[in-house]
Amino acid sequence: MSIRRVFAQAWKLYTRWFGRFVLTAAAIFVVLEFFAAVSASAAHAHNWAAAVLWGIVSFMLWVVGTFWVQGALVEAVNDLRDGRADLSIGELFRRAQPLLPALIAAGVVAALGIAFGLVLLIVPGLILLTRWIFIVPVIVLEKKSAGESFGRSRELVKGSG
Repeated sequence: MSIRRVFAQAWKLYTRWFGRFVLTAAAIFVVLEFFAAVSASAAHAHNWAAAVLWGIVSFMLWVVGTFWVQGALVEAVNDLRDGRADLSIGELFRRAQPLLPALIAAGVVAALGIAFGLVLLIVPGLILLTRWIFIVPVIVLEKKSAGESFGRSRELVKGSG
């Protein structure tokens, strides 16, 4: 399959189902923003203990929520490839939920590796970003572990980086 064909299919899918993808992401990001607002409100009230507590809660929810959204969106794309929405937004999140430990572990390791590579000389970070671009779809669609997802992602991009 050519890169041009992949981009053409992706563009068609994302433009047709844009609203569904936004609603899927909004289901989590609205909650995350609520907790961020509570943390900011405590800081503005100079209640530093509450601000730190809510900041930690907000950060932990952000980590989980971000990877949960990614898993749900991969499920959504997979569901919509046949041109029909067979799964509800809740079902997308339920399917991604058991994969959260692998998604979080792989995502955190990838983020640290890519950030470290970018700090070094930029190019190593871009190489890792390219090699690990498919870790989330590999975990969700192929049910691979966090560790396995790195190698499989690298296999998928081999020769196309």
